[in-house]
Amino acid sequence: DGSASGTADDVMGNFGATDEVWTITFTDTSTWVCNAYIKSATFGAPYDGKVTQSITLKLTAGPTYTDVA
Repeated sequence: DGSASGTADDVMGNFGATDEVWTITFTDTSTWVCNAYIKSATFGAPYDGKVTQSITLKLTAGPTYTDVA
């Protein structure tokens, strides 16, 4: 639904479930599109810093690479 809680629900609702299509965009705007499921996820919430999240995806098919446009 685009909200922060909706996005978190989408991510955690797919933990270890069936694969979905993921698009990974790199800093140079090139992308990988692949099918994968969430293998693990960790969260960090320091007292005086930014909340962080790290997700490990298990690819179920090879990624398709798209170079910088």
